[in-house]
Amino acid sequence: MLPWLENRAGDEEARPETGPGKERSPMVEWTLNCDGASKGNPGPSGIGGVLRETDGDGRFEYSEDIGRATNNIAEYKALLRGLELAVEKKVQNIQIFSDSELMVKQINKEYLVRDPVLKILHASACDLLGRIDRWRISHVRRERNKTADGLASGAAAKPRAAKSRGPLKK
Repeated sequence: MLPWLENRAGDEEARPETGPGKERSPMVEWTLNCDGASKGNPGPSGIGGVLRETDGDGRFEYSEDIGRATNNIAEYKALLRGLELAVEKKVQNIQIFSDSELMVKQINKEYLVRDPVLKILHASACDLLGRIDRWRISHVRRERNKTADGLASGAAAKPRAAKSRGPLKK
């Protein structure tokens, strides 16, 4: 089961823009803000995210220590956990926000994925995205991803027992 909390308030996260000339797309029903954090790169790492229904009350958060990893691995694992939650909730239209420009550009096929570990994580993300009818992933600045950043940083600050401080996790 995914570790998540329901209905936490108080964030200033990236959301689909609305206002004059920027009407919300009727295709976007959910948003996902995700982030990974690594203290040491590689080092103790955590993931966090917020899956939110754009026009409803559905809101789910996750925060998890993932052991020793690089920041890029943590970013991908944060995306994967959020996509797993979205698939579990049967989300079919989603807009994803991440402050990892590398990961966003790799998912959007603007950059090649060269690292062997990231290739595996990228393939898993693409598989999960294939289960969602409509999706879009966008890069946002860290300040527009505050809640996810806080959840990831908090998880990375609480490392597991010493046994998890071994090699990088795949």
